Amino acid sequence: MKSKKMKEIQPKAKEEIKKEDKDEKKVSKRIFIGSSVDGELWKRLRALAIKQGTTAGPMLDKAIEGYLAKKE
Repeated sequence: MKSKKMKEIQPKAKEEIKKEDKDEKKVSKRIFIGSSVDGELWKRLRALAIKQGTTAGPMLDKAIEGYLAKKE
């Protein structure tokens, strides 16, 4: 017979964890675009990303969003 405490510490089902993850954060679909960019601009973006503790991908996303917001 399981006590009340044992039931409380039982691990959650994988489905419950996945549902919570989706609810808590925005799920985005990433794709590989395979585009050539200016090497110096890319180096500068990567260096800035490292200084900010992130990666260049999300920074590039923000730059594209900013550009589209101005043009659309």
